Amino acid sequence: MSGGGIRFVSYNILSRTLARQSYYPKCSRSALKSSSRLEKVKRKLDEHCSKDARAIIALQEVSLSWTGDLHVWFKKRGYTFVCSNYGSHFSDFMGCALAIPDDLYFVEEISIVKPTEHAQRWTFASSAPGTWTEIASSWFGWLWTKSAGTDRKRERSDALKNVPRRNNRMVMARLTTRVNDKRKTFCVATYHMPCVFWDERAMVCHAALSMRCAESFAKQKPFVYLGDFNIQPGSPGYEMLTKGGSFARDESNEGNPFRRGLVVPKEGQDDLQWASFARKLKPLCSAYAAASPSGKEPDMTNHTFSGNPPSYFSGCIDYIFTSPDGSWKVNETIPLPALERGDGSSPLAPEICPNAQEPSDHYLIGAELNVAA
Repeated sequence: MSGGGIRFVSYNILSRTLARQSYYPKCSRSALKSSSRLEKVKRKLDEHCSKDARAIIALQEVSLSWTGDLHVWFKKRGYTFVCSNYGSHFSDFMGCALAIPDDLYFVEEISIVKPTEHAQRWTFASSAPGTWTEIASSWFGWLWTKSAGTDRKRERSDALKNVPRRNNRMVMARLTTRVNDKRKTFCVATYHMPCVFWDERAMVCHAALSMRCAESFAKQKPFVYLGDFNIQPGSPGYEMLTKGGSFARDESNEGNPFRRGLVVPKEGQDDLQWASFARKLKPLCSAYAAASPSGKEPDMTNHTFSGNPPSYFSGCIDYIFTSPDGSWKVNETIPLPALERGDGSSPLAPEICPNAQEPSDHYLIGAELNVAA
């Protein structure tokens, strides 16, 4: 990327304890080795920390075991590194992080929030899972349904009801450019949305709650919201992000949880009062879709054979979203692998990840953007 704009990178680096041979049976042991994976992650990030390509970097699935090492690594490269670890022992307390180049930006404010805090008073009238077809069609559904014990099976059946109980945190920063004559202030946020694909309504709730946090923190300043959203293009969660309040007001869409009758109102509370925030959210713009001649997202940002039992998954679930109203212009994006087309117009995707070149099951994504004056 060389257009002279503001560079953003997002990368789910795959938590240390989740990269297990039992989960990734087609990956070699060397490709899953923790120490070598971390070094490969650093090499990939180093490309975006150089003098001529200093990006604002968002990370997801940052293991607690790796956090200290990454603090030192970014410090040596002149970055402020902010990480929030919130996961369980199973995931090595994985979390999200932002790394900001000190020579390019003043850090005006940092905020670490739990988007679901706003949902603490929600009481759902119905939290039944989707149809079996919807569940079985999702790699994520298999991963969570078959991989563990009672707690995860309960989560599968109560994904919507458990929205308020999720501890996933969002890391946000308010930044001002240092180098331009006319300094510009903007915000950046990263989040790793929970993987509860078997109930799209729950995913819509997480999307809306996180949108609310980013929009509120920005206070009408331009913002970029990037990370691992665990939703694919065309899904209700994606529609929530890219259509905003118009999707939340659609009473006919069964994937929309912000419908009359889904939440049991408190005494004296209107049936839709709890959903008013979602119905007012502004739609976000996808940098990759905006940069594509077809207006579509990449074929894949995640490419793997994993789970228990394992299955293949290749799809786009990582995104770089920008605030609406023309506040950002996309100069270019980092190219991503493509699936093979029937007409042979696209190359076959590389071997499943992690592998000798890719230390995660996600690909690093990035974009260069210009913020409006």
